[in-house]
Amino acid sequence: FIEMSKDASEISAFIDEFVQVFEGWSDSIEQKAKVFGRNRANFLKESQSRVKTLNEMDERIKQEAIKTRSEQEKENEEINQITKSLSSLKVVEEKLPTLVQQSRNEQENLFLKLEDLMKDLNREEAEKNEKLTKLTSICSVYSSQLGLEFRTIPGHVHCVFTLVNAAKPSQEFSFLLSLSPSSDYMISNCSPALPEENIAKIVSVANQRNQLLPLMKSMRMLFRATC
Repeated sequence: FIEMSKDASEISAFIDEFVQVFEGWSDSIEQKAKVFGRNRANFLKESQSRVKTLNEMDERIKQEAIKTRSEQEKENEEINQITKSLSSLKVVEEKLPTLVQQSRNEQENLFLKLEDLMKDLNREEAEKNEKLTKLTSICSVYSSQLGLEFRTIPGHVHCVFTLVNAAKPSQEFSFLLSLSPSSDYMISNCSPALPEENIAKIVSVANQRNQLLPLMKSMRMLFRATC
């Protein structure tokens, strides 16, 4: 019995010691579990933060890729435009000798036309001056008969009649005689004034017949009608 009691005491002591050790292990495991739980929570939080950061970086990378692609497309378009321009320049360069020759030909034609125009103008001016000279010469012949005096001014001949008014033989009746660009006779500045329609008829007949004496006689008759 004593032996059994001794064994029971040893077993009880062993169990108590085992329980203490187990409780120590339990506390240690519980502490480690808490630490593990905190570490796990921190790890999850940190992992989520990293995942968020990675997602943001991925989104930025995507945006940059889109931007880069757009810029690349724009650069490609500019390169295509430059290539087209270069092609056009090449075509122009190939056609340039022909264009230069055409330009020279056109310039020569223009010079020839200008030469012809200047010749025509000089010829018309010469004809006009010749006609004015002839006019002055012819009219001087009639001055003694018609009491006609000519006073030449630039571009005109001032025709002055006297011996028109029997009461006042020295009274002057005058008009300006000139030539149009087409070398037709023109009358202006009549003194005293004469009816325009009568002057127009006289000028028309003189231009049709190219005769000056009838014009002078008709103008003298018109002036005499005013006396």
